[in-house]
Amino acid sequence: MTGPDFIETGTDDRDATAAFFHNVMGWTRESMGGRGGTLMGEIADAPGFGSFATCTDPRGVRFGLHQN
Repeated sequence: MTGPDFIETGTDDRDATAAFFHNVMGWTRESMGGRGGTLMGEIADAPGFGSFATCTDPRGVRFGLHQN
């Protein structure tokens, strides 16, 4: 394996984060839009912390989502 298949980051500045990883690691960002995926279970609301969800991408890789 030459590198990670995907990386999950939490950011409020997508462009700056993409530039950082490109400068440090040579990585590029690819949009996952329109490829599908599955929400696993319910979206959980945690007062004071936000909403959380666990999903899988089209290949079955699990990842988490958080929104304030």
